[in-house]
Amino acid sequence: MTLNFPKSIYTAAEATAASISPANASPSDGDTGTIGSYGFTFDDDRVDSNGRWVLNDGSTYSLASGATYTWDLYKWKASNIPDSSDVVQTTDTPANGEFLKWDNGAAVWAADNDTTYSTATTSADGLMSSTDKSKLNGIETGADVTDATNVAAAGAAMETGATFSGTVDFDSNVTQEVQAVSALNIDCSTGNYFTKTISANSTFTVSNVPSSGTAYSFTLELTHTSGTVTWWTGLEWPGGTAPTLTAGKTHLFVFVTDDGGTRWRGASLVDYTN
Repeated sequence: MTLNFPKSIYTAAEATAASISPANASPSDGDTGTIGSYGFTFDDDRVDSNGRWVLNDGSTYSLASGATYTWDLYKWKASNIPDSSDVVQTTDTPANGEFLKWDNGAAVWAADNDTTYSTATTSADGLMSSTDKSKLNGIETGADVTDATNVAAAGAAMETGATFSGTVDFDSNVTQEVQAVSALNIDCSTGNYFTKTISANSTFTVSNVPSSGTAYSFTLELTHTSGTVTWWTGLEWPGGTAPTLTAGKTHLFVFVTDDGGTRWRGASLVDYTN
């Protein structure tokens, strides 16, 4: 509900602009006139020495709901407030600083509760901390959380394809998905633990080896039904001799390189029972 009270005090110039009747550009104390449907009287010492046109005492302003307000030369006072669901009524006298609030079906004056809120956590709603706000501001507009560059800039790491710098501590086990070698090429970009079963002469190769200066190793679990094994170029074994393999057994091999695959060093644990 909006209360649009009529203007109650005018300067001489404002009254002239509002078409006071009769027209009176230089009023004297006690002069009268009307603006619209309201009567005014000039008071030569109201507000300052220039005086003001003041709405006549007892003028009223009414609402469609029936509420009536009466002007007493200084303020509008409610003179008739109906019992209506559209109007909030209270007979309380407020103290300084109190607020009007609704309490169990009645309007009452009460002190501000001065509610305080805690900082939000992962388990409870609350306000954002300055630290979290700084983190939020550090995320670029339209940031793509699947972009490794964006994630790294935020000090985080992608689930895959991340590069860690400094010391990385793990407080639990680290697992590696087993990669089955479909042909005879070992793709180093896919993992660090490979399995293969052979039943004929087989020549292994390696591909996608990390660049020189990056240490990389993998384990090959070889189920050897039959056939001989030929290894890739650049592979060295202890004593310069590849291990002798017994068919019908399972063998474990560990291979390490730090120069992009130019040279590999291999170690073996052979002839496990299948």
